[in-house]
Amino acid sequence: MKAAEIAARRGHQVTLYEKQETLGGQFLLAATPPKKQVLRELIDYLTRSLAKLPVKVEKGRPFDPALLDQEKPEVLIVATGGKPFFPPIDGIREAHVHTVEEAVSGSGCLGQRVLVIGGGGIGAEVADFLSETGKEVTLVEMRDGIALDLVTHLQYFLNKRLAEKGVKILTSTRAVRFDRESVWVEDPQGTREIRGFDATVLALGLVPNNDLEVHVVGDASKPREVMEALLEAEEVALKI
Repeated sequence: MKAAEIAARRGHQVTLYEKQETLGGQFLLAATPPKKQVLRELIDYLTRSLAKLPVKVEKGRPFDPALLDQEKPEVLIVATGGKPFFPPIDGIREAHVHTVEEAVSGSGCLGQRVLVIGGGGIGAEVADFLSETGKEVTLVEMRDGIALDLVTHLQYFLNKRLAEKGVKILTSTRAVRFDRESVWVEDPQGTREIRGFDATVLALGLVPNNDLEVHVVGDASKPREVMEALLEAEEVALKI
């Protein structure tokens, strides 16, 4: 949205494609947990800005590479965000785990007792959101504290809210195996099984959603000698 705004202000003809029916992407989720609603103001500002500019907004329309032949753009900006990270933990692909988006948007049926794996800022805020709705939440984090990626005052108030709502926090604990109805975790005392949860939410971060990879090589990137261009082409081809 920001790229479209600035490009339009600079006189470019801009078309913005968004597969959802609303603009904002992951930032809308970030504005959902308690005390985070202020973040919605940025999306509202950008939405108003785009409405005043000659930007063609295509909502509910996933980008299809075939559009490149149709639109013939001179510049393509890929801002497809990230997708949930699934670590190589035994049984994780077979287990019915929920993503952060499903947990926060309400698109997944979580039940009453929820286990959140990953106690960084995102996982802690998911636990904050779910406990606010009356759910019994257990938060598992492999480091010795939660929300350590947030600034100190946000850590303090987040920990305070979770404690007041009775969220169970297991630090220095990591998931090592997923079964159909339980999760095996490892902490300083050893390995044990925890069960009795209606749903498990995975909050272990994101990886780039780069399904559409764009690589510019050769003279299209920078005119140079043929051997340099061939080497660059080889390096890119070996990476994909």
